[in-house]
Amino acid sequence: MSISASKRDQQLKAQLEAPLETAEMPLVLRSLDNVNRVFVKFVNRTLHDVVLYWIDYQGRAVNYGTLRYNESLDIDTFVTHPWIFVDRDTHDRYVVDNEDVFFPKPMSRCARARRYVCITLPMFTLRRLSLRAIRQRLTHKRQALQLDIPRCLQQELASMLPGDEQEPEDSVNSPAPIPLTPDLFLRMEED
Repeated sequence: MSISASKRDQQLKAQLEAPLETAEMPLVLRSLDNVNRVFVKFVNRTLHDVVLYWIDYQGRAVNYGTLRYNESLDIDTFVTHPWIFVDRDTHDRYVVDNEDVFFPKPMSRCARARRYVCITLPMFTLRRLSLRAIRQRLTHKRQALQLDIPRCLQQELASMLPGDEQEPEDSVNSPAPIPLTPDLFLRMEED
């Protein structure tokens, strides 16, 4: 049973006019339709291997392969199809036009050329870069909560790491705080 074009247009219009997020229906990133075709060429401008994901109609990430530095991939996609780009090793998100989700722009009626879409590194603050460097040396939430740093930074680091949710944050039996010393960073550089 197919949905008529006018019925599909009404459904799309209702989705676009609905509030973005409600308590009953949280915002889900997903593709909406396959009406307005767009031709893009994804180009990896990072020095890292980047995995391309198309977000399908159910909100699932579909792997479209990995691009090495300066490699490109021609994709025929649609205006309402979101794409994300993830570092193969660290799973950090990369950006296009300073956005971590890429939505293709409509093409003019006579244009058939591919649009170059350059995947780049996001701009991180020094705080964010520091937290990422420390996170790479930790394997569990407990370790972040033992560092001799401000509590707000401990909690932010802990949120980036796996851990047992049942475990109390302030355990009576927890070991003494781990001092954040220069030798911790020297060990990071050696790895």
